[in-house]
Amino acid sequence: MASRRLIEEWLPIQEIGVESRRENSTGQHPPPNRLHVWWARRPLIASRAAILSALLPAWEGNEALLRRHFRDEEAYHAWFKRMLGILGDPVAARAKMDAIRSGALKLEGQAAKAFTFARAFRVALDDREVRLFRDIVSETNGSGAGLVLDSMAGGGSIPFEALRLGLPTAASELNPVACVILDATLRHPLQFGESLGRDIEAWGRRLIEAAVPRLEPFYAQPFQDGTTMIRLWTRTVPCPTTGKPVPLSPNWWLRRQGDGSVAVALLASSADWQDWDTRREELKRDGVMVTLPLKPKSWDQCYFAIVEGSQAKLAGLCAPDQGTVRRGNAISPWTGDPIPGHYIKKVAQRGGMAAQLYGIEVAGDAWRDFRPAPAADIEAASRAERILDERWEDWLARGLIP
Repeated sequence: MASRRLIEEWLPIQEIGVESRRENSTGQHPPPNRLHVWWARRPLIASRAAILSALLPAWEGNEALLRRHFRDEEAYHAWFKRMLGILGDPVAARAKMDAIRSGALKLEGQAAKAFTFARAFRVALDDREVRLFRDIVSETNGSGAGLVLDSMAGGGSIPFEALRLGLPTAASELNPVACVILDATLRHPLQFGESLGRDIEAWGRRLIEAAVPRLEPFYAQPFQDGTTMIRLWTRTVPCPTTGKPVPLSPNWWLRRQGDGSVAVALLASSADWQDWDTRREELKRDGVMVTLPLKPKSWDQCYFAIVEGSQAKLAGLCAPDQGTVRRGNAISPWTGDPIPGHYIKKVAQRGGMAAQLYGIEVAGDAWRDFRPAPAADIEAASRAERILDERWEDWLARGLIP
């Protein structure tokens, strides 16, 4: 009878879950994830856990083999966690962090730091541990480590981790975009080594030098070294009654982070703007900061205020959980009437769906800030759209548009 595998008997599911969330926290994604957006990218920590536990034997029934390397089952499990890069107790750390955020635990300074160990995906694999892993798998199988095959590899998390473990690996995909990602993530680094990084950096500099002067007219605020400026957009469709654009968003949260939460308040009239302006000082005393756009001269579109404060206060104050679209149906902020999903689809099919700039995210090395979209940025975006319209047919004829 074939030897049972570790995945059939035991896995540190809670620890893997916490580390998977840490891996996907904002600004901390692994380098392969930042190469290109992929819709169902698996966490590296979970992918590695699946590979290791599917190849390693369960303790029960394999004690004789495993006792040559480990004192007991507990030591075997501890080694497995080290192979995952888990060097602390993520479950306890997560519980501490939740208690601090909820106010149940009052700590300050370094004591308030829940996670005192690195994220698992950042921990480098130890060559000796990898060799031990491969020896155990070979002894279990009576042959080599075998082939890891991912026939629908997507963004490549599973084959990436298999290669890091030194395993023979094959990956395939039907989607041509995914195939390019797989080449860039898995094959090219192995084929070209460190020189690939230097080449990419050199070509990146050339691209920036050529692009920045041509792009600057479409950005009202200048490019700054060390600062990232992200324009926040929402899709729109015309209101069936007024013809004015209806912003489509399932919610208006920009950041949900306890007292550091940020949301958007949608403004559809002078009365909306005046109401927020009147209450600004009162809300400031209550720990809520409101940043309004300049008062519009006309209300041919919605405008947006940035509201910062505790998540609970914002949820009651501007109801960011209540977006304008849910399950394909929308609500018009102009009339309050429902907009059926079939209308939205028909507008999109006719090419009538547009986009609206509603905010700016500015980020540095260790900070993020949100601002209403300035009028100059809105005009710069409109200028880009006009240029695009002028050049579209020529670019299309020259095969420059995919």
